[in-house]
Amino acid sequence: MSAYPSQNPPFDQPQPSEKRRPRYPWWPILIGLAILLFLLWQQDEQPGQSIPYTRFKKELKSGNIHRLVADGDNLTGEFKTPITVV
Repeated sequence: MSAYPSQNPPFDQPQPSEKRRPRYPWWPILIGLAILLFLLWQQDEQPGQSIPYTRFKKELKSGNIHRLVADGDNLTGEFKTPITVV
């Protein structure tokens, strides 16, 4: 006589009639998407360069400032015509 009757197999063993749902590794896909979004976001930012404040005032007086953002003591922006900084 067996420990389990043939009609009631133990619960920890999968039943032959039950279909197991395949497990997909979602975490590598999510990490990959996060990295992709980060890289795309980084491409939009262009590196800037610092100029002396006197040079900024000169460009401002000549009307060469296209866009300006003031954040505390920092000024960032774009020139209408690119300049070279030595």
